[in-house]
Parts: sequence; structure tokens; C-alpha cells
Amino acid sequence: MNTTISPITPNRVVNLKTVLLPLFSPRDVSLIPLRRKSSDVRLARRDRLAPGRGAALVRSLPIRPGKLRKMESVSLTVPRVTGSLSPAAATSDLTTISEADLALPMGISRFINVATFKRMLKADRSDVLLRKAGDTWGICPDSMKVDLEDDSVEFRLGPVQIYS
Repeated sequence: MNTTISPITPNRVVNLKTVLLPLFSPRDVSLIPLRRKSSDVRLARRDRLAPGRGAALVRSLPIRPGKLRKMESVSLTVPRVTGSLSPAAATSDLTTISEADLALPMGISRFINVATFKRMLKADRSDVLLRKAGDTWGICPDSMKVDLEDDSVEFRLGPVQIYS
């Protein structure tokens, strides 16, 4: 049994774009490309256009601005002290004279070094940053990292006389 396929020539050519697409779109709405200064092309609905504007240059509806919410600013307080400190004898005679307030800028890193921390507190070059370690106070070198989110660490800042 031999089967042969004979070529069939179509009687009519159907363009699906012109036949099917109009069936799925509403009749009163057509899309018009908008031209802007940039290369973006947005589409506007013809039924929202001003009367008489037609296919002329059309501006789209303004985009609603996003709602801004207030961001909480974080502030730190470091007591300013004066007095003397003797790490060898494990004694300290510190008296609090005032407090240094610091409003942290938005987007600051969680970890900063001591030199930056002292500069943000507007400390003098002679001021020393002290950190409480147990019952004694330790001197913080300028290269040491400070965790701004760690509330368990106590710091003091000021012109402290250090005896060794």
C-alpha cells in the first residue's frame, strides 16, 4: 500500500494579527505610543485623551508619588570625664563633667573605628576614649573597631591623666 501526499494550495491566506487580535481588545480603546525625550515608550489609552488631540503628541497621566515615612534617627550619649587612670594598679578616679550627644547620620556603618568615633563626638586630640572591661577601664587605640549597636559596652571620653 503506497500513500502519497499531494500538496494542497490554500484558497485564502489569513493574517492572524488582523483577524484575531481585534476580537480580544475593547472597541473603544486603542493604544497610542507616547514619545518622550528619553528612549522610553509608554502607552496611553485613547479614551483618556483630551478631545481633539487625536494621534498628536500625548502626555501620560502623572504618576502618583510614593508615600514617604519618617525615618528614626539614632543618637548616642557618651559621658565626658576627667581624672586619672592607672592600668597597672587597676585604679581609676574619673568624674563625669558632661555628656557628648551624637546623632548618627543615615546610612552609617554599624562598625566604625575609634578615631572616626572621636571625631564624630567632636573630641580634642588630647581626649582619650575609655572602654569598660569588667571592673576596670581600658584605653581604646584609634584603630579599634566600635560596634554602634552594642548597648552592653560602656565608653567614657575626656582628657584623662594615665599613670603606668
